[in-house]
Amino acid sequence: MRLTGFFVLVAGGSWAYLFYQAWQMSHLPMSQMRMPPMAFDAWSAGDLAWIFGMWAVMMVAMMLPSALPMFAAFT
Repeated sequence: MRLTGFFVLVAGGSWAYLFYQAWQMSHLPMSQMRMPPMAFDAWSAGDLAWIFGMWAVMMVAMMLPSALPMFAAFT
């Protein structure tokens, strides 16, 4: 039960953050909608960590709904 509550809390927090970001984007002044030009610098270790973090969050978000019943069955 605790594990299910934890996963529901994580998923709910993720959805809340997503809605906050959507709200923030819709309330930007149009002058701040400009996209900065692309920078073609070499990747650093920080870039790799950022990309890995985004990938890990995406994998959890995609796998959690189908894995939650199995976690609940074995706890």
